[in-house]
Amino acid sequence: SYVVECYDSVSVIAAALVQGASNRHEVRNAIATTDIQGLGGRIRFDVHGDRIDAPVSLWRVVDGRMVPLAKSPVL
Repeated sequence: SYVVECYDSVSVIAAALVQGASNRHEVRNAIATTDIQGLGGRIRFDVHGDRIDAPVSLWRVVDGRMVPLAKSPVL
């Protein structure tokens, strides 16, 4: 389930709107400067638009079930 990621995504957009962004360009710029604590961790972006320190998890399917490969370090 991606409930946490969806919630955090909406939170980032909502934060941009609260800052006063009222068009696509302003929303994009506000998101680029985001630095908030989401349910899934701190949310901020580098100059390329990639999330900084995003948690990553790897899974495989075993007998029809999702099984984590291992805990991976924060990238």
